[in-house]
Amino acid sequence: MRLGQRMAAAIGIAAVVTAMGMSTLGTLRAQAQTPPALAACPADLKIAVTPPTAAAPTTVSATLTPTLNLKAAALGDVASFHVHYYVDIDPTKVLKAGTPIPAGDPKIIHGAALTQDVGALTPGSHTVWVVVGQVSHQACGGTDGNIIVGSTTFTVAAAAATAAAPAPGKTGTAGLQAATTGMVLPLTVLGLALLGVAAARRATQQ
Repeated sequence: MRLGQRMAAAIGIAAVVTAMGMSTLGTLRAQAQTPPALAACPADLKIAVTPPTAAAPTTVSATLTPTLNLKAAALGDVASFHVHYYVDIDPTKVLKAGTPIPAGDPKIIHGAALTQDVGALTPGSHTVWVVVGQVSHQACGGTDGNIIVGSTTFTVAAAAATAAAPAPGKTGTAGLQAATTGMVLPLTVLGLALLGVAAARRATQQ
């Protein structure tokens, strides 16, 4: 093969390799720029919420069916979900499926735990709703566009009443008068008996 032909072949091969490399690089760039898909919310998701107990009067528990991969959103796992506890705020009135759940509201608690202390509550009736969200905080919902939610309503008792005041101390004779009166008769009888014995002795001596 002549030198010119060899150079042409080499240039052609280099061009092909370069084109393949550019194509691969473009694909890699496209993949890097495309965010990974979020885990899809189960269409048959069900949420049950258990009210507090006397031992933990402000702690609720949630049960998810089916079981989900729950992690804190801060970990950034796109295959995970986390839960949101709405305290006395009905999320069905402010959220739709796919709507981002706001952060920074103390009445909306974000977390990965299925048991949650919702904080101090005033005495009276309270409702806690639980909403599941994707790592992006988007609320899971059904095909009808409504969020999937569970809730529980419970009553927080008033603070325990102050301890009963001690019984007032006895006044006056504190029962001693009755006791003294009860002792008068036996003493009187005993005195009369002694007088009788003394009188009998005098009569004998005379």
